[in-house]
Amino acid sequence: AALVVFLKDCARQKDLYRGSRLHAIVVRKGSLNLHHNLGSSLVNLYAKCGKLAAAQQVFEELVQRDVVAWTALITGYAQHGHDEKAFSCFYGMQSIGLVPNAVTFACILKACANMGSAERGIALHTEIMRKGLLGDDIVLGNALMDMYFKSGLPFKAKEVFDELPFHDVVSWNALISGYAQFERNEDALDCFEKMQQEGLCSDPVTLLSILPVCGSREATEKGIRIHAKLVEEGLLEEDCALGTALINMYAKCGVPTKAHCVFLSVPVQDVATWNAIIAGYADVGKHDFVFILFSEIIGEGIDPTVITFVSLLNVCSQLGLVDDGCAYFKSMRIRYGIIPTLEHYACMVDLYGRAGCFERAMETIEEMPSLDCLPAWSALLGACRKWENVNIGMFAYQHAIQLDRKTAVVYTYMRDIFMAAGMDEHANKIETMRLANEARW
Repeated sequence: AALVVFLKDCARQKDLYRGSRLHAIVVRKGSLNLHHNLGSSLVNLYAKCGKLAAAQQVFEELVQRDVVAWTALITGYAQHGHDEKAFSCFYGMQSIGLVPNAVTFACILKACANMGSAERGIALHTEIMRKGLLGDDIVLGNALMDMYFKSGLPFKAKEVFDELPFHDVVSWNALISGYAQFERNEDALDCFEKMQQEGLCSDPVTLLSILPVCGSREATEKGIRIHAKLVEEGLLEEDCALGTALINMYAKCGVPTKAHCVFLSVPVQDVATWNAIIAGYADVGKHDFVFILFSEIIGEGIDPTVITFVSLLNVCSQLGLVDDGCAYFKSMRIRYGIIPTLEHYACMVDLYGRAGCFERAMETIEEMPSLDCLPAWSALLGACRKWENVNIGMFAYQHAIQLDRKTAVVYTYMRDIFMAAGMDEHANKIETMRLANEARW
């Protein structure tokens, strides 16, 4: 019994070293199959620590594999992204006559959420209801909500929420973060208000979900109230992520001075905090501050990240600083060991395109690790509209609509290119296609 307690403690702390030593004791004593709880606890330990091969090996050594052992293995696979293996175990345990319990279903729902598989999720929900497992099990209800949001079915998540006998902070967090992900900002704010009306205290997860929703001028007042709450409760001193979220919020509201005040007030300025304030100034067109802050972050000995360079390259593009942009782009790999992402390549296409350097823009596109980058083709189209380049514009347009036929700006750019060239008939055809495809902005 003592070994089981110690193993559970190791799993909770993800202390693989101590857990492995306890495993050695179990093997030496030959206790693995004398006490089935020991085997399940070992599977759980290795699964929680991400040592899935070891978890599978211990599992296979068990003479008796009960629901707890199967669930521990399913949990490990689901938590570490091996979702099909999790489902294979889930079906496997049932094939030998074992009945999954509420914990098992909560774990397999995690795998389903990772996959975004609505079909499997609905089937699991049906089975849960048939077995009468939901009842007062708030954990299972929360797992169902998370699965539905990640499967693109927010209305189903709300149905589950409404059916729960009571709501804890996790339930509200799932609803708020889900609505925020779907940009249903009013719904997210309403839920935040109702949560407080029910007397539940928001936690850092709640606040990290709701602060991005407040990133508009209409919601600024609510964001300011949340800021006051964070200061009052001393949460900014405990959580760098909250400070970063506040900076992002004020920047999106178009109040960079407030964002900078938060930046200066947080006790620890990590790279995420620096990136937030740099991006904030870039978004509102305070370009000089971007370069100043970049110099400061280097002076502080903090290495910039992929996000830092997106802001820098965007500013260079907006200002037409082709040479500076090229220098930053090269320094990413040479000085900082950062492999450029498609977003960085798109920034460079935009930089060259705005400056009318179409040959270099096309060379950059050829260097991209993948041509499936709508922002790059859109940037090239935008440049073609500016410089009235029909041929390259048509080339970019064909690639863009192959990736997404629903983005209105692609059609608008091509239509404008044709109109500027006096090709009204072609322009009208593009506009007809935009309407037929119900392209959105």
